Amino acid sequence: MKSRNRFRRKAFISSPFVLAAAAIAFGFLARAAWGIYGKAAESAVRLDQARSELARVEADRADLAAKVAGLSTSAGVETAMREKYHAAEPGESVAVIVDSGTSQTAAVPSSDQLSSSTAPIQALGWWQRLLRAIGLR
Repeated sequence: MKSRNRFRRKAFISSPFVLAAAAIAFGFLARAAWGIYGKAAESAVRLDQARSELARVEADRADLAAKVAGLSTSAGVETAMREKYHAAEPGESVAVIVDSGTSQTAAVPSSDQLSSSTAPIQALGWWQRLLRAIGLR
């Protein structure tokens, strides 16, 4: 009787229906494993992107902290205004260099030359000069 049961089990396992069901189950499992592998690879790429973005943001933060520290002094504020608005003290002149392949230098007239045709800028505080330079006064 045991040999008959063995034969039935062998016949059942090797039947086309059981083999087809096993192949379908293997296909589902293989597809699930492939999907997990793809998601893991995509996650690794996103992790690398996030780390590089974090490094860039931290570098930007350190740069901004250095700029804020520089602007906390009156000398730093004066330097920033001179760089951004090409401001000059009376008697000074500012040269603007434009880098376009050839060397060009444009000399900006000094504030003494500008003040001869307008109201004296010397009597104004730095805030009023800033507002005038922006065009708000």
